[in-house]
Amino acid sequence: MQDFLPLERPSDAFSYTSFRGSFFKPRLHLRFETASPPYELLVKKFKKAAPDPRFIVEKERVLKRYKKGLTILAADQCPMVPKWVEEIAEASRALGLEPKVVRVKSAKASRELPTPYGMFSIVYDGKLIAERPISARRFTNIMSKLA
Repeated sequence: MQDFLPLERPSDAFSYTSFRGSFFKPRLHLRFETASPPYELLVKKFKKAAPDPRFIVEKERVLKRYKKGLTILAADQCPMVPKWVEEIAEASRALGLEPKVVRVKSAKASRELPTPYGMFSIVYDGKLIAERPISARRFTNIMSKLA
């Protein structure tokens, strides 16, 4: 599962991607990078000369690929993801939208998502509307605000 983290990681540094706090945070004293939404890359180097790890997400470039319509980008790393995808697809059809589901099947593909969370994203007309799995109700609320 760690191969799916969208970051470049040298083998001689320990890195951890957190989302809104973490068990590891007090133990890692170096913060190398943050990404929007609230992701941070925490690192404790084993060798001082080791290159700094970094996020490799290029949000704007990735979002340009999905300019029209609704796209659900999902990796089946969690057994709940297919359920969430289906629920959101049903909710989008109820709103008159036909979703395009793109399955993320490799570490390389996860690096092509618009957020460091390399498992799930929803893009609508080139805008990121969800960077993590959400419920169908939350999706409907987001879409009602966009319309």
